[in-house]
Amino acid sequence: KTAMGLAPLRPDGFCSLDSTVRPGLFVTRPFTSDGSELIVNACCGPKGYLEVELSDAADRVVPGYERSACETFHGDSTKYIVSWGGKSQLPAEVLASGAKLRFYSRHCSLYSFRMASDV
Repeated sequence: KTAMGLAPLRPDGFCSLDSTVRPGLFVTRPFTSDGSELIVNACCGPKGYLEVELSDAADRVVPGYERSACETFHGDSTKYIVSWGGKSQLPAEVLASGAKLRFYSRHCSLYSFRMASDV
């Protein structure tokens, strides 16, 4: 006997960084980008969240892009645009000279993130 099956995956959903009861923290290495918005592919449980903080290459948090200013993500999306206090545009001078992102999460799976200039 033979059979054929189909196992659909979400876009960029082959693997993820997961946090559960204990909060998770993921920090990127310094990077440069000509993009202006941060887009995440994430899925949070009913009590889950994802928050992001932007810092320069020397780990100094960029004013206005602190974790406390980040609009907390709850839910499931492959194209969520992260924003801080209503603004989603990231400072070009920080991205050009080297930036780091810190992702804070709980009960959440982070599949991917990307910088985009137009969504």
